[in-house]
Amino acid sequence: MNRKKKIIVLIILITLAYITPVAVDAAQTVEGHMEALDCIIHGKPCPTDNLDPHMALVTDFVIFLGKGSEHYLLPNIPRNVKAQYIGKAIRVTGEVNKTYRAIKAKKLEVKRGGSYKIVWSRDSKRDEWKKWQKEFYEGRLDGH
Repeated sequence: MNRKKKIIVLIILITLAYITPVAVDAAQTVEGHMEALDCIIHGKPCPTDNLDPHMALVTDFVIFLGKGSEHYLLPNIPRNVKAQYIGKAIRVTGEVNKTYRAIKAKKLEVKRGGSYKIVWSRDSKRDEWKKWQKEFYEGRLDGH
């Protein structure tokens, strides 16, 4: 190969190295409190616990970091799970998207007795679904 071709190949390889995205596990852990999205955005009083009648009016719940109105949405955790832990100290581990202020959660932990306990995880939900299918169909694919 002549010198010109080597330089062109080298430039192409260097360019590809810079523009090729690197796959990195972006799992982060964020700590805060579970709060009602509406009260964080509009500055209204938050429900104090999951028995508060105002809970019926809450559209969604977020992890509130306690700094101004800094919060993250938790779109893949069911609403009924989030509602159970309103006002509680929580820790969420997952992929944080700072642009949309959202976390694709892998697990949700609640502080109880000074330590965090896992109350929801993406993997446990998958396992529960498989167990339910096995029990329902009793191992038969046709369901009969």
